[in-house]
Amino acid sequence: MKKTKKGKVVAETVTNNPVAKFAGKFNKAKIYRDKTKYQRTAKHKGKEPFSMLLLAILEKVSNYLMLVFIANKGREAKI
Repeated sequence: MKKTKKGKVVAETVTNNPVAKFAGKFNKAKIYRDKTKYQRTAKHKGKEPFSMLLLAILEKVSNYLMLVFIANKGREAKI
């Protein structure tokens, strides 16, 4: 019997599935911080709160005004 030639086999086209291709990058376990402990930390470490800064400025201004008042105590105000 004569050997028969096999027809050319059409190469199977590889289908690229982007969901399956990148699934290893995205399907990872999420790690959450332990929130069972109460933790209160300052938002801005090393910075003074605005109210404290305002009090410090007002104190300096009031001291300056007192010095000006004492210096001008004996003088009459000219209008």
